[in-house]
Amino acid sequence: DATPTTGVPTDFRVRVTAATSATNNTALGINSGLLLTTATNCTLVGSGAGDAITTGSGNTVVGVNAAGSLVSGVDNVAIGINALLAATATNNTVVIGRNALTNLLSTPTTSSSNVAIGQDSGRFDAAGNSLTQISNSTLIGQDTRPAGNSETNEIVIGAGGRGDGSNTTVIGNSSTISTRVFGTLSTNGGVSAAGATLTGPIFAGATLTMNSNIQFNSGFGIVGGFVDGGTYN
Repeated sequence: DATPTTGVPTDFRVRVTAATSATNNTALGINSGLLLTTATNCTLVGSGAGDAITTGSGNTVVGVNAAGSLVSGVDNVAIGINALLAATATNNTVVIGRNALTNLLSTPTTSSSNVAIGQDSGRFDAAGNSLTQISNSTLIGQDTRPAGNSETNEIVIGAGGRGDGSNTTVIGNSSTISTRVFGTLSTNGGVSAAGATLTGPIFAGATLTMNSNIQFNSGFGIVGGFVDGGTYN
């Protein structure tokens, strides 16, 4: 029976869907899980939560209209009002926060395997455009944004953080004045430092470039080129 159970307030109803072979699903809220047909192992809580899912299995959706357009995507977590709202076929994505990745328009290859945590995280790109495609990326913090659409393997951490493009990691935002890393810092790529003070060993597997003065308070080793653009002690 596709009609919500009656006799309870309209803002709290348990839906029993007209599913044909769907099993092990839980739907709580007006229209949640409305179109389930063969999907399995879904938990859908909130008015309109996962209301377009037909075949997508293994989804956990909590919040009004969360994953409201998801049809066939599998193994997603969407928590928060309008979280992952527009995606239809996204897979393996975790979204937590109101409007997080809300504009994502998905295919299994161009908009899957993402993590977005924080209100409005991944809602827009750095230029203010709606973020419609991103893959294999992590956005953590309120209003974190990748550099642009269609990026992949981009990590942005920190409230208001703006990404630097595919295959990059940004920690902090434009107001960050200091970043501290404890322990040995090892890099397989180049190191660029302006006015850096290094109090422990640093090992660079490629070119170490100094654009300003760098002070070494301990030993350092370099396997690769050394480009001296400043002074060192």
